Amino acid sequence: MKRIRPAALLAAALCLLLAACAKKTPPVDPPPAPDPGPSEPAPAPPESGELTLGVLNLEFVTEGRDIDALRLLQKELPGALIDALSAQECDVSAVNVTFGTSADATVQAIAGGDVSVGFVPSATFFDHERALRAAAVESGRGPDQDASVAVVPAGDDVLGGERFTAALCAALGTVREALVHYTGEEGGGRFTADDDLLENLRRYHDTGSLVLLTRSVTADGGRELTLAGLGTRLPGGAWGMTHIEVRDGETTVQTIEMSESQQDDPYGGILGGETFCPALEELFALRDVNFDGRADLDVYGWLPASNTVPHFFWLWDAAEGRFVYAFSLQGPVVDEAAQELRAEYRAGPREYRTDHYRFVDGVLTLVETETETV
Repeated sequence: MKRIRPAALLAAALCLLLAACAKKTPPVDPPPAPDPGPSEPAPAPPESGELTLGVLNLEFVTEGRDIDALRLLQKELPGALIDALSAQECDVSAVNVTFGTSADATVQAIAGGDVSVGFVPSATFFDHERALRAAAVESGRGPDQDASVAVVPAGDDVLGGERFTAALCAALGTVREALVHYTGEEGGGRFTADDDLLENLRRYHDTGSLVLLTRSVTADGGRELTLAGLGTRLPGGAWGMTHIEVRDGETTVQTIEMSESQQDDPYGGILGGETFCPALEELFALRDVNFDGRADLDVYGWLPASNTVPHFFWLWDAAEGRFVYAFSLQGPVVDEAAQELRAEYRAGPREYRTDHYRFVDGVLTLVETETETV
């Protein structure tokens, strides 16, 4: 039997130890990085003190516009904006006015950083609202018309801030003659930072309905209610109101549909559930017509070809806390002194009538009719 010497055993053990050390040690995962917590928001632009803006590029859309008006804007607006910005302690090295071939092209130029402020139709702004921010909106036009909106990049708190917006609106006010020619509307060309106007344009863009007229009234218990008449502009320039929202603060507490007037009405109610009124201010009024000390709702119906205008009345119901449709009168006159309502209308080719009404036990009652033949 062959004997193994101790020295050989020691050598073998040493070889095994060296082989183990030669094996690659597996990597150890580094400890997780500490949680930095929520990111800090970008600092807001200072409300006072000098603000440096560098070079500003303003772009207007050329399609269908007056070339002379564009040239006038290019000539007059830079100096006006520099002066207005200086009044707001905003330093700008230069203002350039350029022209885009289309509204979408201007939006792309803003996204690419080539344009600071673009003037685009409101419909274009709403279609690209995630990438844009409204700095100012054109006022003085019909609420259904596609007013221009001065837009800046969505994340730009300097160009979208109050100081720049105030300077921009002031500068645009000094070149309004050129803007009127640019917009093509005699009442246009005025720009303002009016959130309510922008929301009304958004409503029309989303629903096709506008807030045409608002009126306020103090109801029972001192509640301040706002009535907002909604509808659209009709062909020929008249206004069609389809419903009225009664709001208590931000909450709509009642929606009055014009179609409610079609119930048991001798005129058939408001035709098609939509009024036809030539003037916005005449769409509806709030006045006490049943002489109970509370304001009621008087709605203009439509303009007949050869007669007086029918009006439709919702009376305030104190018990229910809402307006309830009651009656209609043609050519109504509210006589507070006599505590009566009169309806004046044409009854025939040569015959005119005046009906006298009074409220008897809360019910509108015809008490007398006068007839005149001419």
